[in-house]
Amino acid sequence: MKNTDLEKYYNHPKLSSSINNLINEVIDEDEAYVADELVELSEQILLELASAGISLYLSQSNQKEVFNDFIIELFTSKSHSYNSGPLYRWAAHMIKGFR
Repeated sequence: MKNTDLEKYYNHPKLSSSINNLINEVIDEDEAYVADELVELSEQILLELASAGISLYLSQSNQKEVFNDFIIELFTSKSHSYNSGPLYRWAAHMIKGFR
């Protein structure tokens, strides 16, 4: 898929290798079939943002029991019952009060 905006970010030193690999897959894919690769790239970006948000939350002292309970349940669950949408919303709520 020809996309000059996306090509600017390929091999950017501040992006993870997984995001760079997915950007490359999007660029290399035929435009008619690129939808799946775009979804995978978007999900990976959101996953890494949520991970950074959770990490920041855990490193600060002003924590809330309900968020801690959610994180414990998330990481001790053996199923994939968590839809990604709530995970990203929780991560955003955890860090919105940071200074």
